[in-house]
Amino acid sequence: MPKSAKRRRDKRKQKKAALASVTPSAQSFKERGTSAFKSGDFARAIRDFTDGLNNIEKIDDELRLALLSNRSAAYSAKYDYENALKDGRKCCELNPRWPKGYVRCGVALIGMSRPFEAKSSFDQALHLDKSLDLKKNTDKCLQIIQELQLNMDEIGGISDKEKKEETEKYKKFVSWMKINGAQINSVYLNVKNKRNRGLHARASMKIDDVLLFVPDKLLLTMDKAKTCKLSKMLLESGYKPQSIQTYMALFLLEQIALGKGSFWYPYINVLPNEFEDHPIFYRKSRLALLFGSIAVDTIYFRIKALRDEYQQLCRHVPAIRKFLFPQFMWARTAVISRVLGVVSDGAKIRAMVPFLDMLNHGKASCKYSYIKKEEKNENSRGFLLKLSQDVKIGDELYTNYGSKGNSRFFINYGFMPRNPCANFQNKGVLIFTMTRDTPFYNEKTKILEKFARRHASGWEHREFEVGIGTDNMDFRRMISFLRYTEAEGKDFSLFRSNFHIEAIGPVSIKNEIAVMKKIASSSRDGLKRYKDTLKMDHNLIKMNRWEDVQQYNCVVMRCSERQVLRWYLHLAETSMNVLQRDWSGVRNPANTLRKEVGTETAMAKYVRSITPLLSNKQLQQ
Repeated sequence: MPKSAKRRRDKRKQKKAALASVTPSAQSFKERGTSAFKSGDFARAIRDFTDGLNNIEKIDDELRLALLSNRSAAYSAKYDYENALKDGRKCCELNPRWPKGYVRCGVALIGMSRPFEAKSSFDQALHLDKSLDLKKNTDKCLQIIQELQLNMDEIGGISDKEKKEETEKYKKFVSWMKINGAQINSVYLNVKNKRNRGLHARASMKIDDVLLFVPDKLLLTMDKAKTCKLSKMLLESGYKPQSIQTYMALFLLEQIALGKGSFWYPYINVLPNEFEDHPIFYRKSRLALLFGSIAVDTIYFRIKALRDEYQQLCRHVPAIRKFLFPQFMWARTAVISRVLGVVSDGAKIRAMVPFLDMLNHGKASCKYSYIKKEEKNENSRGFLLKLSQDVKIGDELYTNYGSKGNSRFFINYGFMPRNPCANFQNKGVLIFTMTRDTPFYNEKTKILEKFARRHASGWEHREFEVGIGTDNMDFRRMISFLRYTEAEGKDFSLFRSNFHIEAIGPVSIKNEIAVMKKIASSSRDGLKRYKDTLKMDHNLIKMNRWEDVQQYNCVVMRCSERQVLRWYLHLAETSMNVLQRDWSGVRNPANTLRKEVGTETAMAKYVRSITPLLSNKQLQQ
């Protein structure tokens, strides 16, 4: 064998031996970093991948590429797109034929608001490996490019068919806002259709970045609403409307009548022409789907209240008669679904805020507040919208409408939140009746009438709207009421002295069992009110095939109510099992119940409250 060939062979052996001594360590860094990345600890993943690159002087190109690529992905996950791009480009320099390096560059470039370059990187990756599935990435680039081209005035997403008319309308709206002092920064209005609009990020931004400022001049406040002619006539008439939002509704109707001559026309022109997803506008055939639900009673009550309000307004201010009742319903719905409230200097400010009111409900990525830079300058006071977390380009921005049950989202806003069946703010109605054969009926009714509040029909028949959980005032009021109405014999004698009807604790095992029997009976009666079973509704939701949004809303609404009733039935049955059990041989009932019920469950607090009854031998049955 020639000496030169032998030397080359020896060098290869030495290199192989050297690599064998270092590769396991580098591989372990890679594995640790990958594990951290999967668990969501991106900072630790970056440190592990960096250690794999820095602590080893010589490493094979394949492992170096993998470490650089993985670190680029971790940087992107942390929104550090500059470093992500650097690592992606190092991959491309190290191996120009490796498609994954171009993918990493493309992801980073999207995050840096450079969609054209990102598209080019993805195209290069596909050129090298046509089997790659990059449709989502390229579609994202094309969407952003389209929105940025469509929309140099913060408008995007409008289809070609509607483009001319709709784009012109929204351009005039945005122009009106800017002329009157609004500041719109890196946010655009994405109009998918007439019923689906939202605000999106035009660039990747960090927490506390300012998105939008809407000055006082563009805020439709209660004070401004009371300055219109119709509101002034209403104030002069002496009639007090059922809701102060009526003044805002009258203001909108008056501005609509003025047409293009109104200062507010550009804003009113982009408000929905109809609110078909709001249940007060549903057809009777759709409302029939809510048979047995408390929501249907609330809807009919609201329609009747609005009609009564409209008739009273027409009686006291004849000028309002030129607007039909459906127009009044539209105006009131526009107000209730859009009005925002904040506290500034101890005073609550309620206003309709153009552009900002297009934010949809979800996990809040931004927050708004009312600020005053200069007291006398109208354009330095107004609503400020800032990010509450980092966002990427194209991300939809959300605010949170508050902690509400499905019925309030449904009736006030015309939609159901994501994962609606897991909403612990949902409500159900339990109905209780105290008959004349109830022990101490006369004494109890006298006391109940004494404590009555907002119950003109008396307390013999009570409806309680309650949610899941025992650590809330609704539950405490209900169970306190039942402990009193179900008390008899020695238990009732405890109420001869002063007591508060809404703060009665456990009385006795016998009394508590009677209370739970009442709750179980009311829950079963409530579940029987519905035509379809809960299982049928769950199957419909699982299939996810709906005729329209209205059908979906109705099914989810009744389903969420029945889940509350099922929970109360379970609470009553579990509690009766605990109360009727023989605890004489148990040294510490609290420990036993803690293991059975837990400490953080929705019924845990109630079970803890009745534990002293179980430990008191004098009360054992």
